[in-house]
Amino acid sequence: MKFIPEVHSLLRSALQFVLGSIVTPTVLASSREIPAAEFDMDSLASSDVEVFQGSAAAGINLGDTWIRAEVNGGWFGVDYAPVDFDLFGRNTRIEESRIGVGLRLARSVGERWTLLADASAYDGFQSYRSAWVSQWYTQFFEGLPGLEEADPAGLSGGVGLRHEVLPTRLWIQLDAGLARDRIAPGYAEILDENESLVDVRPLRSQLATQSYRLSFEAAVTPWLKTRTAIRVADQVERRPRWSATGEANFALGPDWVVRLDGGYTWEQFNGDEGRRFEGWWTGAGIEWEFREGWHWVTRARAYRDNGEIENSISFSTSAPPLDAAELNMGFRWSTPGHTVFVGAGPYWSHYEPVTFTTAFFANLYRDRVFLAIQASYRWEF
Repeated sequence: MKFIPEVHSLLRSALQFVLGSIVTPTVLASSREIPAAEFDMDSLASSDVEVFQGSAAAGINLGDTWIRAEVNGGWFGVDYAPVDFDLFGRNTRIEESRIGVGLRLARSVGERWTLLADASAYDGFQSYRSAWVSQWYTQFFEGLPGLEEADPAGLSGGVGLRHEVLPTRLWIQLDAGLARDRIAPGYAEILDENESLVDVRPLRSQLATQSYRLSFEAAVTPWLKTRTAIRVADQVERRPRWSATGEANFALGPDWVVRLDGGYTWEQFNGDEGRRFEGWWTGAGIEWEFREGWHWVTRARAYRDNGEIENSISFSTSAPPLDAAELNMGFRWSTPGHTVFVGAGPYWSHYEPVTFTTAFFANLYRDRVFLAIQASYRWEF
């Protein structure tokens, strides 16, 4: 399980709410994977938000090529509530679903070199936050001819190269990716000569993002393994966003494992050299095999940022500074060929107060406590 401050994807990555596609950890692929089928389910629930998502994947070796195919999907339900001074807003229930597919290939081209490629596609809202903002536009500009129905979707693909520098000890991987997303647009107002609102014009609805990632994986000692990465994502009309991540697994004995991870991301404000977005996260966990094949797993994570970058002087949908934390406890049972994990725990999100420019979204960016539940199964065949 990975931590995400964006509630929609809390359990699937590491920083999406404000970081978006900035940090997308990639498992260092190998063409010598064990054929397996995997099933995952994550859910989040608070008083006004419910999120469910899951995936099914299978990977096999065909000669020197490793192929992994995945189908994933999600659903969320949100009790949309406008702020009191929103004269055009009304309470409503938002329910949206998402479907996606993915394919990953890894092919050995020598004893120590592996070529990598992946592609994916999705249809539907990526987060309940984007659906909330889209609902606000729909209600606020209802009836105007320029208002469009939101239909988000996206495609992405990438290539990579992995090199085993020291046999069984050190690996280096370089990845490059390109993503195209169709998003729910914002709108600009169109006024007549009397300064009356007569129509709206959709703003940017297409995003193109290029990303590059350099990662290192090392078996430092028989009891210590590490992984570090540097990534840059370059999105149209924005400055590049950089991130650095690190992970370490310590085997403290035959029955104990400690896992540590953390990261930092930053993006310079476009047009103001003195301002930039910054986010930090860290996590620690411990696993104890209290009985053969049975592990008790405890994990804690925390995240903090200084708020999304925005350049509006009158109106903005950007999120204010965020603090988030998660505590998860569960069991993992494993036997030759089969592994099952079930875990649960609370997730807290705390926002600083909204400003004048983001006042319409005070109910979106409010503090929440979620119950997070995860379950997974892996079958090696």
